[in-house]
Amino acid sequence: MLGDIEIQERLAYSSNNAFIVSVNYHDKSELCVYKPEAGERPLWDFEPGLWKREVGAYELSALFGWDIIPETVERFDAPLGVGSIQKYIDFDPKEHYFTLIDQEKYLCEIEKVALFDFVANNADRKGGHFLIDGNGHLWAIDHGLCFNEEPKLRTVVWDLGERRVPNNLKEDLIMAKPNVEQTLEPYLNEREIQLTMLRLDAVLKLEVFPDPGDGRRPYPWPLL
Repeated sequence: MLGDIEIQERLAYSSNNAFIVSVNYHDKSELCVYKPEAGERPLWDFEPGLWKREVGAYELSALFGWDIIPETVERFDAPLGVGSIQKYIDFDPKEHYFTLIDQEKYLCEIEKVALFDFVANNADRKGGHFLIDGNGHLWAIDHGLCFNEEPKLRTVVWDLGERRVPNNLKEDLIMAKPNVEQTLEPYLNEREIQLTMLRLDAVLKLEVFPDPGDGRRPYPWPLL
């Protein structure tokens, strides 16, 4: 996503300042979502630079071979300073996790998102983070609150509990494992990477998808 960046509008309902932008390159123009570090509200449990986690999440999903997160890159020359640029998904607003979970055709992609979130320690997987584009492809967005050192998994995806984890998805993780540390090194600190590796190993040992049990605050708020 090279090219000149032009801000079009602010994203409504975003907790941080995020913008729809056009990225113009020669005679082509592509809509993207821009999340500048300068627009982040301070959090006590995450350091500034949530955009790094957005880019790291995309790079990790791509390493797994899972086409579930829209292409996301870092740009240091963006209008409001350094941040992430993610391909904009033109989605159906009537569709979200709670409308998709009972549709068999989306189950494999939802399983990928669930496993990804376990590995990435996603603290904010809301139902509205599942998007369906015009081709019927499922995407997952909003990964700024991933990779914390503390256990923070909060997700709506608990309906898979007791369903067997597919071996082919475990094989994807096994193939990616040797390159995970190098992939995440530009975006996370050493401790965060080490804990990501430990969570990956834990996922590989799973026979079935876990349920929330009686753990601490397993759901995000709001759910959608």
